[in-house]
Amino acid sequence: HEIMPPLHISWNENSPRGRGPSGQAIRTRKPVVVDDINTQDIYAPWRTQLQATKSQSSLTLPLLAGDNMLGVLGVYSQTRNAFDAEEISLLNKLASDLSYGIMSLRTRQDRENALQQIRTHRANLNALIENAPDIYIWSVDRDLRIISLNTAFNDYLHEHFDMQLKPGDLAIEPFPPDVADDYTNLYARALRGEQVVVERTYYPLEK
Repeated sequence: HEIMPPLHISWNENSPRGRGPSGQAIRTRKPVVVDDINTQDIYAPWRTQLQATKSQSSLTLPLLAGDNMLGVLGVYSQTRNAFDAEEISLLNKLASDLSYGIMSLRTRQDRENALQQIRTHRANLNALIENAPDIYIWSVDRDLRIISLNTAFNDYLHEHFDMQLKPGDLAIEPFPPDVADDYTNLYARALRGEQVVVERTYYPLEK
C-alpha cells in the first residue's frame, strides 16, 4: 500500500485548492465521487502528488454531526470507477459512525476538562478554607449536616465543647439546646438566600 502524501487542501471556493473534492464535500455536505483522477480537473492541483500512490478514483465524504461539519473522509482506489452506489452507501455509513465517535470523544474531553476545572476550584477553595487558622469556616446542607469545615473550627469545638465534627454530622449537635435553636433559625434564613450577620458570644459548656 502506498502512503498518501500530505496535500494542501482548502474549502475556500475562490481558491483552486478549495474547488477539489474536499472543498466541495464541505460546502455541499454531500459525498463527492471522482471516477478518474487523471482526467478530471477537480484534481488538477494534486495530480502530480497522487501519481506516486497510483490512485485512480476517489470518494470524499463529509463528516457531519447534526449541523456541525467536523471534516471529510477521503477514500482512494487504484481502480477507475471503483465506487458504485452500494459502496458509497456503505462508506457513508462508516463516515457517520466516525463522526459519532469524534463527537463522543470531544464530549468526553469537554466533560473531563470541566471536571478538572471543578477539581481545581475545589482544591483552591479547600486550601483557602484550611489556611485560615483564626477563622472558623464550615458549610451545611439543607438537612443541616456538615458539608465541609476547617481545622480551626474543629479545634474550637474540641477545646470548648469537647467534640469534633466531620462531613455528614449534624451541624447543631455540639451545642446546648438554646444555641442549637439559634443556629437552626440562622441556617434556615441563610438557606432561604438571606445574608445573615451575627455578632454574639456563645459560652461553652462547663467541663
